[in-house]
Amino acid sequence: MPDQPASSASRTTRTTRVAAPAAISATSVNAAPASDRLVVGLSGVNLDNTTVATSRLRAMRATPADFVPAFQSLAKTDQARARNLVVAFDATLETDDAVRRHFDFVARTTPVERKLVLDAYRDARRGQGVIRAVGLLPAAHGRVLMRDFILKAGGEIDESAADDAASWIAAQGQVLRERRARVPGPNAPHDSAVVEWVEENIVDPIVQAVKSVVDAIVDAVGDIVSAIASVIRDVVNWTVARVADLVKAVLAAGKALGDLVAGAVRVGMAVLKKILQGIEAAGKAIYDVLNSIAGFVLASVKTVLEALRQIGRQILDLVRWLRDKTLEVIKKFTQALLELGKAIGEILVEAVKFGVALVRNTVRALVQLGQSIGRIVVAALTNPAALLDTVIGELRAIGRTFSAILQDVAAQGAQFLRQVAASVARVAGTLKDLAVFVASAAVDAVRQVVAGVLAIGKTIGNLVVELAKHGIAAVRKVINAAFELGHSLLEVAVGLVGLAGDALKLAVQAIFDLGKTLADFTLATMQAGFDLAGRLLEAAIAAGKAIGSVLTTAIQQGFAVFRRTLHALLSRLGPVGAFFDWLITQTGELATLAWREAMNAMQALGRSINAALDWAKTKSQAVLRKVIEAAEAAGALVSDLIDWAKRQGAAALQLVSEVLYRAGHTVEYILIWLEKDVLEGIRSIVKGLFEAGATVVDLMAWAVKRSLEAMVEVVKELLALGVTMAQLVADTIMHPGKALENLVKAFEAAGKSLKNIVEAALVQPAEDAARKVFAALKELGKSAVDILRGAIEIGGSALTLAFTLVLEWFPGSYRELTPDERADAENVFGSSIDLDKVRLAVMSIPVDLIQLANEERPFTTMYLINFASWNQLDRPTLIHELTHVWQGLVEGPFYMVEALHGQATTGYNYGFENTTDGWYDGTGAEPELQAAAGDFESFNREQQASIVEHYFVRRFFDPTRIDGTTRDFAPWQPYADAVHA
Repeated sequence: MPDQPASSASRTTRTTRVAAPAAISATSVNAAPASDRLVVGLSGVNLDNTTVATSRLRAMRATPADFVPAFQSLAKTDQARARNLVVAFDATLETDDAVRRHFDFVARTTPVERKLVLDAYRDARRGQGVIRAVGLLPAAHGRVLMRDFILKAGGEIDESAADDAASWIAAQGQVLRERRARVPGPNAPHDSAVVEWVEENIVDPIVQAVKSVVDAIVDAVGDIVSAIASVIRDVVNWTVARVADLVKAVLAAGKALGDLVAGAVRVGMAVLKKILQGIEAAGKAIYDVLNSIAGFVLASVKTVLEALRQIGRQILDLVRWLRDKTLEVIKKFTQALLELGKAIGEILVEAVKFGVALVRNTVRALVQLGQSIGRIVVAALTNPAALLDTVIGELRAIGRTFSAILQDVAAQGAQFLRQVAASVARVAGTLKDLAVFVASAAVDAVRQVVAGVLAIGKTIGNLVVELAKHGIAAVRKVINAAFELGHSLLEVAVGLVGLAGDALKLAVQAIFDLGKTLADFTLATMQAGFDLAGRLLEAAIAAGKAIGSVLTTAIQQGFAVFRRTLHALLSRLGPVGAFFDWLITQTGELATLAWREAMNAMQALGRSINAALDWAKTKSQAVLRKVIEAAEAAGALVSDLIDWAKRQGAAALQLVSEVLYRAGHTVEYILIWLEKDVLEGIRSIVKGLFEAGATVVDLMAWAVKRSLEAMVEVVKELLALGVTMAQLVADTIMHPGKALENLVKAFEAAGKSLKNIVEAALVQPAEDAARKVFAALKELGKSAVDILRGAIEIGGSALTLAFTLVLEWFPGSYRELTPDERADAENVFGSSIDLDKVRLAVMSIPVDLIQLANEERPFTTMYLINFASWNQLDRPTLIHELTHVWQGLVEGPFYMVEALHGQATTGYNYGFENTTDGWYDGTGAEPELQAAAGDFESFNREQQASIVEHYFVRRFFDPTRIDGTTRDFAPWQPYADAVHA
């Protein structure tokens, strides 16, 4: 029978398969009617010549029924001819039905006869005909036939038979492929009918035949894998297309792809590779293969993967396939990949592409396979950061602590910790676990962890916060690591920005423990932000650094550093005592600047300078003065300083005012802050101002514009400080309004008598000053007599001046000089007196004043010549009084004091005889005048007036005596010249 598919639409119609009996009886064949037709017909035919024999059989129209007796007959006598008959007869079998009937006999005949038939097929290399027949026979018959065909006597696989089976199956696959290729498209006319016909008449019989063959082989060899293995062992040299046909046929027959692969694995790598290529060519994907081997043992999986690799497939592609597989499958395939030389990192890189779940299971698989955490993590390092983070996260998800992960990585090498630490920080969202690791880690490991933390934007401070609970040693390791990584002290300090309390204290303590000096620390701190600088300094002090040491160090760095340090400290410190304790030990100009800056800082920070003032008050006057000076220089409000001083008492007020005045504040500005307050404070401030050099003028300028009560306090204090009433008058006189009146009242309030007040007025260098005081006295109700009595108590010229001023209260009537009086005056005085201004009284004034003042004698008050109205003013007396006018012009109002003094002491007599002539013309005074040698000032004011009076009498008024002799005026001439101009 020629090799052909199990069914051919061109040669036969579909036949109905009849179920075979459960057992096959050898006697049933023998019972058939005997026939010698074929034996007779073949006599003389050379059966060795298959072609001739086949032609003869065809000519005889030999049927399977004819073949049986002929074969049995020959088998008994000539087995060689019997085998030749088998081969010749097979060539005549052109339909499936003929084949089926022929091999039905073979299946049911005796084993000896069946072996003879099968050997004939085998020897003639027509084994595929046997395989074809197996596919056509009932299962029981086919199994019998296949067992005897494919197994040798010892039970071994007959390789030739197996190859025949493989070839036949491949041929069926080819038919399936070709037939299906000719199926019309879905839009072709009568599509459904054509497809149905093809399926029923071609595809189904072939599929059934192949299934029968495979089942028969399984029955023969014991299992499907062995069956497939036996069939495909020789496909190595096949083309891929042919192998694909084999695969297609086997699969179409309903056999599992896994069985096909398993069979190939059993045969060997070469066959496996060919089968895998065939599977792909048959339209199956690698994933189909992978699905088929999911249940394989590790060794088989590894073999399949290696085969895939050898045929050029990327076995890492299988990782995608693993994404929906169980952990056990993932573990098996992961182990296979590892044993095939794939790195953990390569596997993870692929896994991360397909989701977290796959990464998680891959990581779990690696762990369960005994891979260390360290190796897994390190494997992820050289790949994208996202992979490392994912791996770290999944390790944590399966119960590994971050600290344990870090320890395992450290075991692989400290150099790996940098990236892992960064990843842990990202994944955990906190540095707590890193801190746990750092607390017990070696220096190299800590350095790498710190580097990793900093690389992701975290700070040293973030780590220290978590490390604080582990103590100073752990914190010190982190700070040291930062320094070893090249970070400056400033960078480290800035990294502590978020810290506070004990954590910051530990960090700062660690900095000092690592050898950084206070100078280094202060300088770096001052380059940080203000708030951070304050907290760092506060931490340094909490760590044991004295405030004084900090400040001393800062000032050594220059004033700019000191200034920032100062502000930073004051922003954080509570009580300022320790700070100021240091300040009082400083000297020189820098110390002054430091004090001032301290006050500046307190104000800038919104802290009351009262704290500094309170502290200073407990120290000493000198310290308090320094603080006040510094506060003022720093721009402290005067009101604040005064308010503080008022609460502290008189001494503080005095000191504050003194300092303020020395600093350039005006009296007005300082005193204004007490204007509405208690009066006692005024005296203290006045005292301070006065001792600071404030002038009485300034103090009085303020006082005169204030209330009488304020004036009284100022005057009392100034008097207590030794300021004279005269000076107070002089410095008040210039102010308008009620200033002098209030001054007088203040004098009285201070216990001063009217005598004291009058005296203070009369000693003023300007007559107008005294006049104003007297006017004030008058306004206050003082009578002229009261004032003059006060002047009398003073005595001397005070009385005359006082009288003169009082007389101005009573204007009366005055006249100018008559022409004769003017002529006489000009003879003596020339132009030294402005005679137009001279006035003579012509009406009386109160008798009590005249009598009280000068016992009815005329007296002169500057240009005004006073005399009682009942007295006549002779010409010599006029010249006498005009001499007093001249004195007033030359000496000022003080001449009156000197004139009165002359009256009270040496009097009018300058050396003349105490006779009528002596008093009239100075007789007897020549020796005194000559002795004085013209020195007018050697005589008192009244004597000077008498000399000029006597000169006038002798030369102009009465030059000739009664006896006719001429009065000599030469001795008086030099003195007269003194008043003439």
